[in-house]
Amino acid sequence: MTQLLDSYPGHEHSLPIYLIYKDVVKTITDSKMAVTATLLISYGASWAENYYYSRENVWSDQKI
Repeated sequence: MTQLLDSYPGHEHSLPIYLIYKDVVKTITDSKMAVTATLLISYGASWAENYYYSRENVWSDQKI
């Protein structure tokens, strides 16, 4: 919220899994701050990285 109020142009991680009230949503909307939810970082939940480790053979894939 401090970055938002200081006119920081973007937020690169998901918002925490807490209740987000209308005033927060309106402030983010009115500021037109860009929000890019990074799937590998998650506050209050499992990281998406663990999903891929459990379902893919990441160690033998050259692209990864």
